[in-house]
Amino acid sequence: ELSSSKETVKEFDNKLASANGEAETREAVITDLTAKMTQAKQNVVNLEQELAAASEEAENSKASIDSLTCKYEESNEAALRLEKELEDERKLTEQSNKAVSVLQSELSSSKETVKEFDNKLASANGEAETREAVITDLTAKMTQAKQNVVNLEQELAAA
Repeated sequence: ELSSSKETVKEFDNKLASANGEAETREAVITDLTAKMTQAKQNVVNLEQELAAASEEAENSKASIDSLTCKYEESNEAALRLEKELEDERKLTEQSNKAVSVLQSELSSSKETVKEFDNKLASANGEAETREAVITDLTAKMTQAKQNVVNLEQELAAA
């Protein structure tokens, strides 16, 4: 019976040692899983911060795009207005040129004095030069406005 009891005690010691080993292994697994869970939670926090930063950046980019779009539309409208003004000035210049032509024709066929015709012709030529200067100025402004539109389109595309 003593031998049998010693055998039983030995079996219990073995089972206890095995159970203690399993418990230590489980504690190590729990510790490892706890560390991994803590890291995963930190990863979630980091990703939430990155998402918030990305959302803010996206909003800033959208605001930038909206601003550039507005500037583009304003510049485009200004270019269209200048183009219309240029066309109006061209028509007025054409009319002035026709008036100059009529005056020149009248000069050769009319019996008025040369001095009267010289005064009329000089006046018409002055108007034509003034209109030409206005056209040159408007052309430069339209060219600049078109360049502004191109620049804004490039900025809009880049944004």
